[in-house]
Amino acid sequence: MCTDTTDKIELPLTPSPHIMELLIKAKHFLEHAIMHAQTGNSFDTMIAIHSLDNSIEYLLRILIKHLEIEEKTGKAINTPELMGLFSEVDKFLKERTLLDGKKIGLPFENEVRQLRVLRNNVQHGLILPIGELKMFIDYGERFFDKILSKVFGLTAQEIAYSTLIENGDIKAHLVAAEQNIVMGRFLDAIVACRDAFELGDFLLRHNSHHYNKMAVMPHLKQESIELYWYIESLEQEISILGTNINPADYRLYRRYIDHIPGEYRAIKTGYTVMQREWEKRDADFCYAFVAQAILYWQLTQEKPLYEVDMSGYPVHKHNKKIDGVSIPEIYPKKACIYVEDECMGQLMLVSDEVKEKLQKISPGQICYFENEIINAKSGAIFRKYNEYISIDACEFNLILNNGPLWEFVLFYRIIPFTTISDMEEQINIDHILEYKPQNEVEEKFKDIVIEFGSVDTAERAFELKELLSAEEFFSVNAKGVYSSKLIDILSLD
Repeated sequence: MCTDTTDKIELPLTPSPHIMELLIKAKHFLEHAIMHAQTGNSFDTMIAIHSLDNSIEYLLRILIKHLEIEEKTGKAINTPELMGLFSEVDKFLKERTLLDGKKIGLPFENEVRQLRVLRNNVQHGLILPIGELKMFIDYGERFFDKILSKVFGLTAQEIAYSTLIENGDIKAHLVAAEQNIVMGRFLDAIVACRDAFELGDFLLRHNSHHYNKMAVMPHLKQESIELYWYIESLEQEISILGTNINPADYRLYRRYIDHIPGEYRAIKTGYTVMQREWEKRDADFCYAFVAQAILYWQLTQEKPLYEVDMSGYPVHKHNKKIDGVSIPEIYPKKACIYVEDECMGQLMLVSDEVKEKLQKISPGQICYFENEIINAKSGAIFRKYNEYISIDACEFNLILNNGPLWEFVLFYRIIPFTTISDMEEQINIDHILEYKPQNEVEEKFKDIVIEFGSVDTAERAFELKELLSAEEFFSVNAKGVYSSKLIDILSLD
């Protein structure tokens, strides 16, 4: 017998996701036994005794895996006999584990032995001891509760995937799913599973492919709606690559989600009507699929190649407005900026309310864009600027149904000479005759502006910008060049 307490396993020992999955199955065996025991007829009594026996044997085999008994003893435990399993686990617990500094063993040895005898009599002797069933169900529940408490540090109510989820919001959705399954509200459970999956996908995964896709989709939607929807369907398949999700299971999950009615959706139309009642098997599948996917994402979150110390730099917050619609920063780390030769794009997260206001924006439209950049800690304004932009493409992509959250992707061109900032040095080209050049480059800049003439349309502004885009004028443009006349004209449109 081992006497050195330094080699002993301190209990309770938190289960891994795999062990939790096995515990959930063992709990189902026990619940199955309790359910059939309540009916009182002979057939259900037989099923109850078999399920109760299975739950205890299954729990013993889980203990062998959880405590790594075979690895630590060097002995393969492959006996089919229940009491043989009981003896091996009991011996290991007494010799190799401690709970609060004390030895523990398995409880109810005689009762477990009697249950196996009872189960054999039911199976081989056609005996149905209905009167004894309630007593053995009680012992089975108590056995289960004691093992969970002492070895795993859990209660029966905590035998659920949600126990392992670290993020509180994701966990709340899974808990809701578990509660709805117990109460028989299977559609509500599937809705909660969807909410957990969406939030887990959004918070736990950094999907660079998704950001690349969003750089293309707004433009593609304008060119070919058929190709757009085809790419969207491909995206569903591509999105699970590298996630350890079985594609067939994902497609089945998607079919369930596609049947969720409009009242549970941010987009009320486009769902498929379920042609039967929602069933427990539907909810059980979605729950297991979603929980396992989230646990995998939680375990395999991408880590950076190296850490960059940004403590010496201020954290800036952006207060943006487009045509007077305020766009509060939501999940700024999930935002993205796209820079192209002729235009730029922004991916922003917006609420349902903001999305409704922004839907008036369309390609070809000229909008007034404002941005105030402030120090997130002190609240001091770092920079403030306003400008007019010409919309090239825009797109809304639903991220979360529960507390609707949308990606808003906007591609636009800044209309030249409409940017007004809080910079001290700015050149108003409508008063270029009054501008006093400081060198030959500024003199040349002034001559080009005078020769070009009035800038009274966006098209004229782009033409003048092309003339002044040479590298030699960078220092002049950096001062800030604007046209008060063009800004006034655009403000009236």
